[in-house]
Amino acid sequence: MRRHTDSLEERLRTFGGSLSADVKEAFTVATGLAAGLLGKIRPHMASKFLRDDYILLSACSIGYEMLHATALALRDTETADLALEHFKDITPLIVRLSEIMPTVVVHELTHDVAGIDAGAIPIAKENTRHAWSNETVHPG
Repeated sequence: MRRHTDSLEERLRTFGGSLSADVKEAFTVATGLAAGLLGKIRPHMASKFLRDDYILLSACSIGYEMLHATALALRDTETADLALEHFKDITPLIVRLSEIMPTVVVHELTHDVAGIDAGAIPIAKENTRHAWSNETVHPG
């Protein structure tokens, strides 16, 4: 995400603009902090951090999609290519977060609730994969 921030700032400078240090730092911290903390937090907090990362990455994803379309419409191929590259970087992360979430949630439940069925993990994972599949996303 730091690479994204740096390249976007560089591109913005070509237009005479700049990101404030606060905005740049907030973006970088927000997208990277949770991943670094996961090993140091209580197990039942991981899903909340992952959920927050998922939301942030989804917001970045739609932002890149919007920037890409805008740049294409303005015939700014350099910005369009940059936005598309960043969009392609983020989409696998979103899918990966959705794939690991069932394991994390069920694992967290085992700390708080007796009798949790760990057999739910592979079923939930398969259902998640199916929800993201081409068959579901682009039926017919």
